[in-house]
Amino acid sequence: QVIIIIIKIIRSDSFSNGVITQHIALPTCRYQVLMDGPHGRPVKYTTVGEQVYHQWSCADEDGRVPETNLYCTTVHSCVAKEENGKEVQLLDENGCAVDKYLLNNLVYTSDLTGGQVSQVFKFADQSSLYFHCQIRLSLRRGSCKRTSDDCSARSARGKRELSIPSQQSDIDEAVVDVFSQLMTVFDIDDPINTDSLKRFEAKELKHITICLTPVSFSFLLAIFATELLISTLSITVLYRRICYKQEYCTE
Repeated sequence: QVIIIIIKIIRSDSFSNGVITQHIALPTCRYQVLMDGPHGRPVKYTTVGEQVYHQWSCADEDGRVPETNLYCTTVHSCVAKEENGKEVQLLDENGCAVDKYLLNNLVYTSDLTGGQVSQVFKFADQSSLYFHCQIRLSLRRGSCKRTSDDCSARSARGKRELSIPSQQSDIDEAVVDVFSQLMTVFDIDDPINTDSLKRFEAKELKHITICLTPVSFSFLLAIFATELLISTLSITVLYRRICYKQEYCTE
């Protein structure tokens, strides 16, 4: 994806107008849930109540995350999901916290990075969950202006308000979807250890399903039918041979 910048120029010598169109590649964005702060390792297994760090970052083509950039990022519309489709909203369309006990308003550490500390939670009777957010990338004009800048003021007024449409056109903005890693969350009374991991892995193996395309299923069904036919014919021929030798069969 790219954002198109249109620059209008006026040549003073001929008083003629011209337009320059420049395509700027969007940075690559990702979402990670980390242990021990912004420099920690991604969480794979965790326990309800443990502290983790949610980090959103966008990098240039060379993989760097610069302090300043042509873009500003606004993380918004975040939900926590489990594999069966249940979800709970964490951030609204403005990027403001819906339930601060689950996830507070984000702290942006640069134009392209933001994060927040939270405590691990889980869905009832579900051991795995992941997070899905949207990141709005807008061209920076001066300092970064985000719809989430006045979340505290909205909260103080006691109601959620929609953001006021900006003067920027849609051509100056892009929205990307980011997903965190899938995490396995253990209950407080079932702390992470070798035994609990073995129990979880054994439980997961029982629920493994094999997905086949229609073509693959038809192919396997044809093989099964062919083997069944060959087995039936073989048994019939063998039976007739035995009967013929013993002269027990009558036509």
